[in-house]
Amino acid sequence: MDEAQNQVLRQVGPGTPMGELLRRYWHPVAVAQDLDEKHPVRLVRLLSESLVLFRDKLGGVGLMQDKCPHQGTSMLYGFPTKRGLACPSHGWLFETGGFCLGAVMEHIEVRAYTVREQAGLYWAYLGPKPAPALPLDDVLGDDVLGRTDRRRRITVYPQISTNWFAESRYALDPWRLRGHQVPELLGDPGRAVKHVSFSPAEYGISKEIVHTDGSVKREPLLFPTHLRAGPLWLLTPVDATQTQVITIDTVPIEDRGISEGPAAGSAEPPEVVYLQSQERGDDWDPNARCSFYSPWGRALGADADQHETPGLSLLQDLLLRELDRVARGEDPIGVIRDVDHPLVPTE
Repeated sequence: MDEAQNQVLRQVGPGTPMGELLRRYWHPVAVAQDLDEKHPVRLVRLLSESLVLFRDKLGGVGLMQDKCPHQGTSMLYGFPTKRGLACPSHGWLFETGGFCLGAVMEHIEVRAYTVREQAGLYWAYLGPKPAPALPLDDVLGDDVLGRTDRRRRITVYPQISTNWFAESRYALDPWRLRGHQVPELLGDPGRAVKHVSFSPAEYGISKEIVHTDGSVKREPLLFPTHLRAGPLWLLTPVDATQTQVITIDTVPIEDRGISEGPAAGSAEPPEVVYLQSQERGDDWDPNARCSFYSPWGRALGADADQHETPGLSLLQDLLLRELDRVARGEDPIGVIRDVDHPLVPTE
């Protein structure tokens, strides 16, 4: 892939080819419990757009452009009402759909996007309407809500100072991590990796890991930014230079000293962990210790020795193909229109 193609894949702003592709998917923008009565407005940076996520007095949630169209005041300092978010300068009021209820002149509407709460996160869709279904798997689905033995755990990593495609390349390049790949670090002494292969799958790319003891493990990349490698890893493009990483998994309730689970029909709120630094002690996730977002890089053997990157080549081909599909007005891979779709397989 030449530098011109790399530049196309890095740029995620409105009107760019990759930006238009990524806008066909849902992206996590905030932990749901962080948007409350005490902190009802948050600044969000997603796909090179500066936005504000807000909760009105009736519990409605909206996502709109940061600047008020009147005089450019930041809506981060706006105040919620029962009908929406009011500008702090002159009180122009915007409901969750972006329509201005307080303008004294002509019809005014700002950029506003669809927001949905799922799995303890707020998700945003910035693409053309109608919005597709949010693809649910065994981690994001609601099956865990009625369980009394486990609860979700959301881990929010510090933003990475690199673009989303560079992180994806690193994650799919097994050779880069060879110097860090030791079974003891991954909590599995004596179980080395013999071979790693990549193949196209229904929702993206499947990685197959064959160990020296004969066991096989599969880890799917759900195109374009979800990876199931132990936890579900969510890679969110902030802009051309920043990437946000969040993981979701489940943990036993009893391990946290909770003697009884939730009542039937309810659910334990997710445990939320904010990691402040990559330099941590023994509790630091071993996958992340190898590389900040590179569980797919855990590979040794012939592929690594030959410096081959079959996963990266497969991802690049997939991206270019899906860019063409979007340019033709078609839905790219992984976009689901059926809200009652079966759970997306991740194992």
